[in-house]
Formats: sequence, C-alpha cells, structure tokens
Amino acid sequence: MTDFCVTSLMLEILISNKYINLKMLFVQFYYICYVIIFQSFTFSCPFVSPYIDCIFSSNPIETVYKFAAVIIKSYTLKFINLGKDKKLYLRYYVTVNKKPLTKNIPCEMVLTADQIKALNEGTLGGNIQKVAFQIRRKYQDIIEVLNVRDNSYPLPEQIDEYFNVTEKQLQIEYQVNQFMHSLDNVKKSTKKNYGYIMNAFIKFFDSNISHYSTKELVKKKTLKDFEFWFKKNREAKRIAAELKQKKNKVITPLTVFNNVYVVKMFLNFIADKYQLDRVDVKLKQPKYSKKWHITEEDVEQLLKYQPKTQLETDVLDIIRINKTIGLRISEILKVEPENIKEFSDYTEIRFIEEKKSRERTVIITDEQARKIIGDRLLENKFWNITDYFIFDKLIKKIAKEQFGEETVKIYKVNSIKSGYEDLKKCDIISSHAFRRYAAERNISKYGIDVARTMGGWSDFQVITRHYSDFMDKEDLKDKLLGKKQN
Repeated sequence: MTDFCVTSLMLEILISNKYINLKMLFVQFYYICYVIIFQSFTFSCPFVSPYIDCIFSSNPIETVYKFAAVIIKSYTLKFINLGKDKKLYLRYYVTVNKKPLTKNIPCEMVLTADQIKALNEGTLGGNIQKVAFQIRRKYQDIIEVLNVRDNSYPLPEQIDEYFNVTEKQLQIEYQVNQFMHSLDNVKKSTKKNYGYIMNAFIKFFDSNISHYSTKELVKKKTLKDFEFWFKKNREAKRIAAELKQKKNKVITPLTVFNNVYVVKMFLNFIADKYQLDRVDVKLKQPKYSKKWHITEEDVEQLLKYQPKTQLETDVLDIIRINKTIGLRISEILKVEPENIKEFSDYTEIRFIEEKKSRERTVIITDEQARKIIGDRLLENKFWNITDYFIFDKLIKKIAKEQFGEETVKIYKVNSIKSGYEDLKKCDIISSHAFRRYAAERNISKYGIDVARTMGGWSDFQVITRHYSDFMDKEDLKDKLLGKKQN
C-alpha cells in the first residue's frame, strides 16, 4: 500500500509541475520499475534486497524529490515543545508541492509555552536562550551550506546526511580513497607518492585523532600536528636503524614540505566536498641543498676500478654510457635490443618516458658508449642489474674502494642550521650523480634543448631549476678559453 502511495505522490509532483520534461518522465518510469518490478522481486527473493538498496534510495520520497529537481526556496526554524514532557525541539519546516516536511531537533530542555514564545522572539535572555540559539545557529549554517551547494534548501533527510558526515566520527579510509580517485590529472609516479603520503597520514589519524569529525579534521591544527608527528616518527625510525647498525636517511625539510603539502590538498578536498572553510595555510617550499657536482676526474677515477663480478662490470658500463646522455637509471636498466638501431656514425635508442608515457629517441655518438652497446647487442642481453637499489649499492661500494675517506663540501639546508658540511663521496654518490653530470655538460656543450631531449625532461622549469645552475668552473674555463670539451 505504501508503494502505491509513493507512486501517487510521484505522479502528483509530476502533474503539479508546469514543465513536464524527459527528466520528469524518467522519474515516473523509475518508480514504476521500483514499485512493480523490484518490490515484487525482493519480496520473493529477500536475499537480493541489499543490492537493490544500492540502486534505489532507502527513502523513496526523498529520491522522488531529488530526481524531480524540486527547488525549495524558503524554510522556517522555530522552537516548539513536543510530547508529554513538553521537551524543547527546534523544528525545520519546508514544503514541497504543498506537502509539509519537517525535522525536529532535540534541545534537551523543558520550557513553558510562554518561555518558548519569548525564545522565538529573542526576548527570553539568559543561558537558556544562549544555548538554544547556539543550536539554531549550528543548523542554520548547515542549511545555508546545502543551499549554496544545491541551489535549494535541503530536505530534512539531507540535513541528517550532512550532519552524520561532518559531525560524527570520520571514516578516514573512505575519504582518502575518494581523494585518490579524484587525482585524474596527476602522473602515475606522482600519484604513487601521494599514496605513500596518505598511508602515513592514515597512521597518524588512527593513532592520534581517530575520534575527529570531518569539521574537526579540516583545520590548520591538523597540519601542524601531522608535521610534528611525521618528523618525530621518521627520527625514531632513523635512531632505531642506527641501533641495528643499519643506514636510514635523515629526513629533509623538502620531504616534510611534500608530505604536509599533500595532506593540505587532502583536507581542502574534503572542505570543498562538504562546503567547509578551506585550510588557508601558506606553505613555503624550502630551498634545495646544493648537490654534489661530480667532476670529470671523479668519474675517471671510478672507471679505473677493476670489476670483480659481472654486476660490477654492468655498473661501470652503465656509467660509461650514461655520462654522455643523462638517462634516468630506471630507463637505462630497461633498454632492450629491439629498441636499438645502429648506423655507421651513431646509435639510436628509443624510449618510452618513465614519467610521461611518451616516446622519445636518444642519439649516441660517443664511440666508447656505442661499442659497449654493440657488444651487448651481440650477446643479446643487456644488464644483470634489475633495479636502481642494486646499482646504488654497488656504486657506493666501488666509490668506497676508489675514494676511500675523501670528502667534499656540500651546502646543506635544514630546519636546524644551514651551512657547508664535509661529506664522504662514497656516502653521497648515487645513480643520479651521473644524470646530473651529463645534463650539465650537454647544456654547456649543445644547449638546453639537446640536454632536455637526451635526459627526457618535458618541463623547461625542471631542467633550468635543477641542472642549469652556474656552470662547473672547469666547463666555464674551457668554454671561455675555447678548449674542446670531451
């Protein structure tokens, strides 16, 4: 019987509307299906009812109003008393096609009729009026937020839904999942990093603020607390690693900035979703520390090393090739014979860019690099090294043999102090040192366009910021003196 009443109400809404369009007809079809087909089906097959509820609203009347796009232009909020105990309620009242809809909000007070009249007129005064008006203001804010969002004042059920989401305990995994799904225009590699950061934030949330509502979460304080927790957590991991005589990277200001920046994005995603105030904090990106610009003498010293294993031979050959190109180590490790073409005076390697999934071709003219590639092609196999972790571990070992305790002064920027530090070459060397080495020399020798194509940077800002700094003094001297660059 209820189903037929719902259908009648739907038809009444349709008939009372001045403009019956396709959307209205869809509503009619929707509920004919719901009442006649699905209701009878779920009656005979009750085990499928949860799945039907996923398709159709649990409140059929609300669904009719939503699909019919009824615009509610006015509402009233008035204090009343209800029940035998005459308890105080705040009543939200709207009409839809002359049908009254209400929501009664308990205020946990008992007042006389005269007191309620004075309260509605704003003349009651005292603590009772103060508390009651706080409740009214809270719901007025929710109503106005939903009006801005939907261009219509809300149905009573929509107020309940919004209140449950923003005021009650937050389901953090669900919100993070929604945030990650919203990152359509973000590169795969960047999205992966965002995932790591959000996993860290979930750990912070679960151990510190799991009782927060959505409104409580979207605050500046959340960012500050997360930053403090993140630094403390990473420092604890570093100390634990040292106690176990394992190496663990010291947290840098840039790492902290990146984590806080992504969490701020997440909080503002939630703010926009529920029409809350955005977290308006200006984050200042820290300056980068000065990187080690490995010299030609350092590279030659490394290449004098006598390899003891095939893996070490691979490392040295990769350096010989990459010191003239500047590839990402992940790219060079994925070189396959079918992507290489040899010509009389140059060799081509075709790449799919690691970060952009876009094709580019690198031209190699260095004879030593071409010979290594040719020899590997004859063997029909390139590298035994499977990932850059192995490469970095081996290059540090080789550097330890070749450089010993040699140090280099590096300008470091951190949250405690900034200045030059003496760091061991074998500790700070990595695969990226040779990418930087090649990029700087290609910029100096051929210009930024060639260096950008060889290294695979699509963004001019990245290569100019990180690789096109002041020239290495030896390169500058050779260029000014007109010497031939190797």
